[in-house]
Amino acid sequence: MYWLDICAINQHRTEELPESFWHNAFLNAVGSIGRTLLILYPWTNPIPLTRSWCLWEIFATVSTKSKLTIVIPPQEREKFTKSLSEEFEDLMRLVGEVDVRKSTAYFAKDRKRIFAAIESHKSIKMDDLNMIVMGELRRWLIFEGLKCLTKQWPSSSSLPLPSSIFKEMNENKTEEIDSTSADHSTKKKLSNTQLIRLSNQVSRLLLEFTKYDVALDLLECAVKFGEHSEDVEEYGEEMQNVSNFLCWLLIDRSRYQRAMRLLKKHFERNKLKLGWNHDVTLQCTAHLLRCFHETGKLEAALSVGEEALSNSTLSDSNVRILELKFCVGKLLIDMSRLPEAKTYLEEAMLGCEKLGVKRHWIKMSSEAFLGKILMEQSNFDKAENAIRNALRDARIARGEDHKITLYVVV
Repeated sequence: MYWLDICAINQHRTEELPESFWHNAFLNAVGSIGRTLLILYPWTNPIPLTRSWCLWEIFATVSTKSKLTIVIPPQEREKFTKSLSEEFEDLMRLVGEVDVRKSTAYFAKDRKRIFAAIESHKSIKMDDLNMIVMGELRRWLIFEGLKCLTKQWPSSSSLPLPSSIFKEMNENKTEEIDSTSADHSTKKKLSNTQLIRLSNQVSRLLLEFTKYDVALDLLECAVKFGEHSEDVEEYGEEMQNVSNFLCWLLIDRSRYQRAMRLLKKHFERNKLKLGWNHDVTLQCTAHLLRCFHETGKLEAALSVGEEALSNSTLSDSNVRILELKFCVGKLLIDMSRLPEAKTYLEEAMLGCEKLGVKRHWIKMSSEAFLGKILMEQSNFDKAENAIRNALRDARIARGEDHKITLYVVV
């Protein structure tokens, strides 16, 4: 049995319900059923995540410790699989745009009463509800990504997936109501090159949701798998992307020597063969800049960043250009060039707004470091506002344990 709101609540007669209904009867009804079905349709902009009723029902499900089952209709499954393997920003947009304040209801009075119920609740506010919904979506996305990867990984491969993948999958396991429809996206076998691409995307998903060690294991495995696959180009775009993200994690784990070897191996070749406008080149540049920065080679880091930004002709809203602007801005803070740093960080934030991704990691990080600059300039009111905004968005979109959240808290 599942909670289906259209069958359980007459939304045309909610004005007859007492205020206590929202806190007591409503939550108890959802809890007594014990399961809620959340249908993400259409995948590119799921309607339930924009509706006040639905968001309140998700909260009711989680708060009563009921099971939340997330389903994508079969006709939307192909779009989801494409997002999972190719269009990473779609996934981030899904978990970054939920905001109960902007949700709608068929009757305006229902929206007001739901908002009043949230505000008067003893232990939850608007942002807390957003965090709860985002947390469930993150857990579901991790499970779906890992499930797709494990089903696609060749059983005959001499390089099996690391055990941490299956452990993480079990920890994030979600209930499925129809195994046939759930397996729809994995019936078509991927080529080895496509499998490398999927591994890269799933690794990014794990990175975004603080599963750093699992992501590192997967990237190491994907690199070895690609190197041992005859139909995968050593310097092809898929292998370069995997190598770039592996370098990001190696730097994050202070394994600078190995990261630098990999980056230097590809950097000059990428500039010559792919050019400054290519995604792979710009990613490699950002990681090289970061590696120089964190090993104290500030001038070398600045030179790499400025060379890329001056030679690329991509728009100011391109995500790789924005990443570079953030990296340069952060670097300039450590070089005590605060006015220039402030300009780069503000440009990165403005570019994220143009992208239409409300809680992009670049925007949250840029706003946090902008707060640091404003504190140095004794502009404490604006600094507090910037830091609070960054902290709120990081908690909602990435969770309490994400490095952006932890940095802002400190």
